[in-house]
Amino acid sequence: MGDGSYLGIIDVNTYKCHVGPNWANNPKLLEPHFVEQMQEYSGLFWDTNLETSWLVEVQTEKIDISGFREVSGSIKVTDGKLALLNYDSLTMLAQFEYQTIEEHIKDNFFDLENGNYQIRIVQLFDPKTYFPNGVSTDFVIDIQSIDVLLPPWNTVPWSKL
Repeated sequence: MGDGSYLGIIDVNTYKCHVGPNWANNPKLLEPHFVEQMQEYSGLFWDTNLETSWLVEVQTEKIDISGFREVSGSIKVTDGKLALLNYDSLTMLAQFEYQTIEEHIKDNFFDLENGNYQIRIVQLFDPKTYFPNGVSTDFVIDIQSIDVLLPPWNTVPWSKL
């Protein structure tokens, strides 16, 4: 996964991509957009604290794994598909109305039944002391069906802004 200073999981059907052309002049405009989408359960976004490429493992079977840190949130699947996006894709979609999610997801999507899901994101290392090698898994994303949604995130986890 390319530039991953931020990563996000989105519902392909409901995520509102476009923020406007001026967001790039003030990077703090992007995080409020992410928070708005998280309030709608259309996506979950987190700051990796390191701008690099990541190896992300997605699991839909319950797993017992721990790492440097983790966070759990909820998302609604409305059209059978979630996508994992990196910062490059998130910013292109935010800035240009003509960009489409389909152009950016390529192989980074997964089919799920419609419904509510808990997403557990585990960062396996301390970004201050480790640099990804492209061979070992850096993040594990555990996706589990749930009946009741968790409270929505009000901030972007691990963000320095």
